[in-house]
Amino acid sequence: MSDKQLIIVVESGPVSGPRIRRALPEDSFEVIEVATPQEAVEAIARMDPALVCISTDYGAEAVYGFCNKLVKYGFAVVLLERRPTRESVIRATRYGALDVFLHPPRREVILPRVKKALVKSGKALPEADEKPPLPLTATIKEPRARVEYVIKQAESLLALPHAVSAVLRLCAQPDTSAKDLVGPIESDSAIAASVLRLANSAAMASAHRVTGLQNAIARIGIKATSNLAMAQSVFKMFKRQSNTFGFDRTEFWMHSLGAACCARALGHRWRGMDPDDAFMAGLLHDLGKMVLDEHLPVEYQQAVKNANVKKVPIRVGERQTFEVDHAFVGIRIAKQWDLPEHVCRAVASHHRYERLTPKGDGETAPRDPSLAVTRCTSLANQLAKAFGFGHAGDFFVEPESLGIWQALRDVRLDIPKLYASALEELMAFLSLLRVPTGDLSPERPEPKPERVLLCLPEDEPPYQALLEGFFARLGYATVTQPSLDQAPAADGPFVMAVASVSGSYAVVEHAAARLLELAPSGIVFAPCPEIPKEGLGVNGNVHALGRMLDFYVLSKTVKSAISAAPASS
Repeated sequence: MSDKQLIIVVESGPVSGPRIRRALPEDSFEVIEVATPQEAVEAIARMDPALVCISTDYGAEAVYGFCNKLVKYGFAVVLLERRPTRESVIRATRYGALDVFLHPPRREVILPRVKKALVKSGKALPEADEKPPLPLTATIKEPRARVEYVIKQAESLLALPHAVSAVLRLCAQPDTSAKDLVGPIESDSAIAASVLRLANSAAMASAHRVTGLQNAIARIGIKATSNLAMAQSVFKMFKRQSNTFGFDRTEFWMHSLGAACCARALGHRWRGMDPDDAFMAGLLHDLGKMVLDEHLPVEYQQAVKNANVKKVPIRVGERQTFEVDHAFVGIRIAKQWDLPEHVCRAVASHHRYERLTPKGDGETAPRDPSLAVTRCTSLANQLAKAFGFGHAGDFFVEPESLGIWQALRDVRLDIPKLYASALEELMAFLSLLRVPTGDLSPERPEPKPERVLLCLPEDEPPYQALLEGFFARLGYATVTQPSLDQAPAADGPFVMAVASVSGSYAVVEHAAARLLELAPSGIVFAPCPEIPKEGLGVNGNVHALGRMLDFYVLSKTVKSAISAAPASS
C-alpha cells in the first residue's frame, strides 16, 4: 500500500493540475486530475484523498455546494480561484474550504500551501518552524486539558510588558497624574513613540505640537494612554500571522479596535460611564480567540471550520471542539494580567445575553458600573459587525443579544453620527499601530439620494440600531415606522424596504408583496423553518432571511437586490 498523500484536482482543463503535480515531490504525493465534479465523486468513492482541489470555473454556487458536501463528509478541500478577493475568501471559509489557491497557483507556493492545508485537516504534522510557541506534551490529548495547559503556561508566556503592568497599576489609583506615567512609558520606546504620535495626530485636533511625554499624556488623558499601551502590547504579543483559514488576524485587529471605538462612542452617550473604560473592554473582549489560535492552531482551525460549515457563531464551534469558548480563556488571561474588574467582566460575560438583558425599567441605568460596561461591550461588538469593521471569525448577531439594546431605550442614538465618529477613531488607531486597512474605506460613503424604509414592530427583535448602522456604511439614510401596512412615514424615494415579521411562510409572502408596493427591493426577517441560513428569494426582488442577523449574508443580499432593482422614477 502506498504511503503517498493523494491529491485530487477537479478542473475542466489541465491548468492547475499539471503545475501541482510538478511542484509536489513524487515520492510523497500522487496527483490525480478529473474533469468534472461527478468524476471527482466517483474517484473519491474509490480512494481516500488527503486533499481535494476544486476550480471555481464550474460556477460559484455549484462549487460552493460541492465543497460543503465534501467537507461534511470529512474531506479536506481547497478552492482554485482565478481572481481571489476578500469576498471570495470569506465565502470559501463559510463553506468549509481550508484555503483558496490562485488558479493556476505559482509553483513556489504550491508545496508549502498544500502542506499547510494537510496540517489544518490533521493529515500531516506541522513543520518544526510552524509549531505554536508553546509545546504540548504528547500525554495531553483531551481538548479541555490542552486548553487548561495553555492557560497555566500563559502566565509566563503571555506576560504583559513591565511598562504596561506599571501603567495599569498607576491608572487604578485615583490620584495618578500624567507625570507619574512618564517613567514606565519612557521605558518602552515603542509605546512612547505611539503616545507622541497620537498626541500630535489630527484626532487630537490641536495646532500646538507637543514633544515631551508628560504633555503628550496630559493631552491624551491618563486612561487613554493606558488603553494605547495595552493595544500596542497585545498587538505585538500576537503579531505572528495566523495559519487558521477563516480567522484573519488583520481582520481580527480591525474588529477588536472597531469594537473598542464603538464602545467609546456608546460610552459617551451612556449615563455614568467612563468611555475609556468601555474602550479597553471592547479592545480585549475577544482576547481568548487569539490565545486559542496562537497556541492550539490545529484545533482552532477545526473550531472555525465547524462553525462555518454549520453556519453558527464561532463560540459554538469552539465549545464543540474544546468544551469551552474564547470567553472562558479570555477571562483567565485577563485575571492573570490583573486587569480592572470591568474589563474582566466584559471579557467573561459579553455573550451572556440573558444576564445582560434589562429585566425592567429600573435596570436601564444599573448601579453596578461593570454591568454597564459589559452591556456596552456586547452592543459595541454588534455595532462593529454592522459597520463592517473587520471580523473575528463570524458575522453573526444572535437574536438573544438584541434585548440588551433596551438598556439604551431612553437614549436618542444618532447611529450614522456614531458610525462616523467610530470610523474616524478606528482609522487613526489602525494607522498608529500600522494595521492594514484592507477594504475598509477611511471616508464615509457619499450620501445616496434614495433612502431605506424600515418597518419594525416594537414587539419584534430590536433590529433598528444595527440596520441603521449597516445602511449608514452603504451611504443610505433610513426611515423607521412600526407598521408594514401604514403609508411611509416620510417621502421617498426608497431603494429598499425592510420588515420583521412572525408567523408562517404565508405571512412572509404577504410581507414580501407589501414591500414591493413600498420600494423596488426588500428584505423580510422571519423565524420560518422554510428559510435557509443563506436566505431565500420570495417574491420578485424581495429576499427572506432568518431571525439571526448575519451581516455577511445581509451585505451580499442587499447589494444584489439593490443592483437588480429598477431605477427610481
